[in-house]
Amino acid sequence: MHRTPRARAFAPSVVLLAALLGACASVAPPAPPRSPSAPPPAVAAAPSPPVQAPAAAAVVAATPAAPAAPYAAAVVARFPDPPVAPATPAFEAGRSAFTGNAELQAQLRTVARDAKAAGVRVQLLVAGVSQTGQPIEALLLSRQADLAPAALRAAGRTTVLLIGQQHGDEPAGAEALLVVARSLAQGALAPLLEQLNVIVLPRANPDGAQSGQRATASGIDLNRDHLLLRTPEAQAIAGLMRDYAPAVVADAHEYPAIAPYIDRFGGVARADALLQYAMAPNVHEFVSRAAEEWFRRPLLESLQREGLNSDWYHTLPAAPQERRVAMGAPRPEMGRNAAGLRHAVSLLVETRGVGLGRTHLARRVHTQVVAMQSILASAAARADDLAKLRRFVENETVSHACSGETVIEVAATPSEYVLKLIDPASGADMPVSVAWDSSLQLQTLRARGPAATGSRWASARRRCACAAWGSPCSASRRRAWCAAKPTARPRARRWSRAPARCCRRWRRCPRCSTWRRAAGTCRSTSRSRTWPSRRSSPTPRAVTSRRG
Repeated sequence: MHRTPRARAFAPSVVLLAALLGACASVAPPAPPRSPSAPPPAVAAAPSPPVQAPAAAAVVAATPAAPAAPYAAAVVARFPDPPVAPATPAFEAGRSAFTGNAELQAQLRTVARDAKAAGVRVQLLVAGVSQTGQPIEALLLSRQADLAPAALRAAGRTTVLLIGQQHGDEPAGAEALLVVARSLAQGALAPLLEQLNVIVLPRANPDGAQSGQRATASGIDLNRDHLLLRTPEAQAIAGLMRDYAPAVVADAHEYPAIAPYIDRFGGVARADALLQYAMAPNVHEFVSRAAEEWFRRPLLESLQREGLNSDWYHTLPAAPQERRVAMGAPRPEMGRNAAGLRHAVSLLVETRGVGLGRTHLARRVHTQVVAMQSILASAAARADDLAKLRRFVENETVSHACSGETVIEVAATPSEYVLKLIDPASGADMPVSVAWDSSLQLQTLRARGPAATGSRWASARRRCACAAWGSPCSASRRRAWCAAKPTARPRARRWSRAPARCCRRWRRCPRCSTWRRAAGTCRSTSRSRTWPSRRSSPTPRAVTSRRG
């Protein structure tokens, strides 16, 4: 997410990149080329033979009952369906259920077969298996001959990852991504594959989709598990992120547009789509600016051309009497923020839908399709700039390792905002002023680094006997130690090893616990004594450790 970082002494190349992002030019800042290592692929490729459509007795995704007239006909008229219904099994004549898991798998194989017939390179990926044994499948589409992860990364082509239905009760994302996959295979989006590799993961939570529940089979919210990776579904997404290193990630969700707003404000949500990009501490400022200027602004224009309304993504408080509204939280375990911390431009698209059943389903799917088309078009137009931006951010992050400040805890900035609602009786616009917690500017509550909470480490630096802290004799050991022990308040025993790992010319007094040279005076006694050498006296327990 967009934030105001601390000022740094950047190189002239950083100034050039800031000018590029400010003017939306097509030239990215110069940065030394970097060839990222390609780990062995962990995502299995499944064969794609033609599969017959499942029988009518196949299990389909659960469909919650539509609410009984939640608002008047005047409100319904504000959300007309698109002229053409999406071509997915959920929109077949007489259908009352969403696309089931077996039907979705058959659709992916049909798209793969049609893509090959059209000359598109395609691969069916089995990213993982859900907790009940359902395969988590995705389609990789490209014009490159070799679709191995290492080959795709070495080629330097921009990869886009589209994720749908992390929450099982939000079906519009999966239906929309089936439409997008077919358009990439042999439709209007196929020319974009000249600049992009696209991975389409329509349904990340097949267990939740089958049961019609938000969480996974174990009850864990998948979109809150991208840090600990406790569920196989989150591990499947993490595997795709690791193997293919997408430069752009789009996550399709749905939000409750009726009951929470009526209970608190007496109105119905007006926005067809709520949008937000990665807004977490330590997301690089240039990644945030690229998300705003290269993607979100064109996306707003695309939605407006289609007659669709949009707003910032926000959440409502749990207590009905509470009227404070907050933008998406800056927690790193959420999908959009986890991708942003990997230096990807990450976008969240939430359409109105939770609690609506099949009401306005065609419009909800159409909104997701328009959003994904805009994101893909922006990625293709900025493919070269995205590659340069990714290399620059990765190189700069490496260069600031163990020297910059890391933000540990942040808070949103309190402000005011006007929510755009609709009167449930008349269908007229109903603006409501609310207290607003903005994530566009994050307030740092706790940070870690030499300038903030690294006083104990800074003290160890002053005690080091090396003439220069970054000298060759100590740099490698210091770097390894800092990376291995990044905690803000480590144990004293861990810190006592730092000078020994740096130059090994200091020792800790076993009586007063202070550091002295090989020969010095102990503070705990009035008389002087010469410390024995390391070989003649055992090292105190506090500094006994492996060296390297």
